[in-house]
Amino acid sequence: PMSPYPDVRLLRELEAGSFGKLYVGTWAGACVGVKVVSSEKIDGDLGSILGSSGISHPNVTQQYFYDRHFDEVTDENYLWMVREWCDGGSLSTYCREPRVEGAGLTELIQIAIE
Repeated sequence: PMSPYPDVRLLRELEAGSFGKLYVGTWAGACVGVKVVSSEKIDGDLGSILGSSGISHPNVTQQYFYDRHFDEVTDENYLWMVREWCDGGSLSTYCREPRVEGAGLTELIQIAIE
């Protein structure tokens, strides 16, 4: 889709699922991730989806802004979420690859025992 925001530019679609589409784009000159979700896919409290909006932590991607937008072409409401871009791939891919070796393995076993 075309971005309804003049300062948000979508560069390419990365993935699409039943929940929405994820794009890499730019906002205010920075590389960002943009998730576009059809409002009909959002059940319940919007706060559970946007829960990380007020969180500032080095291990949590920063959400810069979010907004609802009505698309007159599709006659649907969409939620646009603009977040910090992480170019290391998806979290699920990262978690599937073992990264424990040497002394780290001993620490991992100790944590599992406790």
